[in-house]
Amino acid sequence: MTVDKNCIYHPEEKTTEEWFGFLMVNEPAHSLLAKSSGITEPGKYAIKVRQ
Repeated sequence: MTVDKNCIYHPEEKTTEEWFGFLMVNEPAHSLLAKSSGITEPGKYAIKVRQ
């Protein structure tokens, strides 16, 4: 969860509290799910977001 209004990696994208589930990526280079999702950096990613 974040209190920031915009994503720190993509400042043009707003954050939201309306999400469900998340994906934890530790080693993106070794993850098929990260590759298919375009994730290149380790971290937590929301799976479903409502705006």
